[in-house]
Amino acid sequence: TLPFISSKPSPTPSPSVIPTPSPVTVARGDINVRVINGGGTPGAGSKMKTFLEEKGYTVASIANAEEYTYTTTEISVKSGKADYAKLLSDDLKSEYSLGTASAVVEESAAYDAEVIVGKEE
Repeated sequence: TLPFISSKPSPTPSPSVIPTPSPVTVARGDINVRVINGGGTPGAGSKMKTFLEEKGYTVASIANAEEYTYTTTEISVKSGKADYAKLLSDDLKSEYSLGTASAVVEESAAYDAEVIVGKEE
């Protein structure tokens, strides 16, 4: 017969593990970018398209701005896509003078981000 144990050992509380959300990694190929030549330099849009594609981005289209008034390169993204802007900014800052982007890409747009190439010195 088994001996009767009157008291159970109290379980040692294990530390509660709070799962930390893994950082969202954005794949450059998942970002559709619209490139706009905003400085008027011939070929600046094509140069940016090549630069972005070599980094792995998907370039949706290239266009010219209505007015060539941009002196720096600006990045705009859809609302909630700040990680896209950071990735683009990190990739572009070595080659381009970046300005501050105040515009937001419309949710209905066929692209996730817009890069307006400014007049580079």
